[in-house]
Amino acid sequence: MLFAQQDLPISQPLGVPLMRHFLPADYNNMHRQNWSIIQDKRGVIYVGNTAGLLTYDGVKWRKYETEAKSLIRSFAMDEDGRVYYGAKDDFGYLDNDALGQLQFVSLRHWLPEDIKDLKDVWEIYSLNGKIYFLKT
Repeated sequence: MLFAQQDLPISQPLGVPLMRHFLPADYNNMHRQNWSIIQDKRGVIYVGNTAGLLTYDGVKWRKYETEAKSLIRSFAMDEDGRVYYGAKDDFGYLDNDALGQLQFVSLRHWLPEDIKDLKDVWEIYSLNGKIYFLKT
């Protein structure tokens, strides 16, 4: 017989999810304002922060900045597990380079010149195999 909650601290009542509060000092002193959060299929957490992107693998926080050093407003994940981001004046997806380092792959260059002033991409939806980015 298996009891998943057997080893909880006495102060943690049964049925209450385990929660942990992180301070900016815990995540490399990035900005304290977070805009969005998503967890990928591997369990890595991505946090859209005013100073860029934070990732947390359950042990260590890492920080990443976009090329324009912009804030990250939104995330979505498609059926294959690809994480898309929406930022100030940018949007795209996250991928690993040849060395396995996380990088931003911008899709902004595909836009016609007359609509490249994006302002903020506040929402992203993955629907029927397509990705929809919504700006302000």
